Amino acid sequence: MSVSCLQNIDERDVSSISMRQLRLQLGIVSQEPVLFDRTIAENIAYGDNGRAVPMSEIIEAAMQANAHTFIQNLPLVSSHLDYYNFTNQVLM
Repeated sequence: MSVSCLQNIDERDVSSISMRQLRLQLGIVSQEPVLFDRTIAENIAYGDNGRAVPMSEIIEAAMQANAHTFIQNLPLVSSHLDYYNFTNQVLM
């Protein structure tokens, strides 16, 4: 399959790049947030599915996203361990 209509991305010629290689370099960022029917921690860790993500990294990611205080103030969340037990059902 050739990409005849696509010539440049960010002013770089991509006409010589295979479709497979191009697709490996692209991603989609939806404008609508999506929560899976899992805990908040599992939703935060979802993108890194090649390993078990430690709670310290999940909390750090929440802090970097300015979501940690919001999460800590949710009902039923009284400690860091509650991240794992708290599902998004309360949020929906």
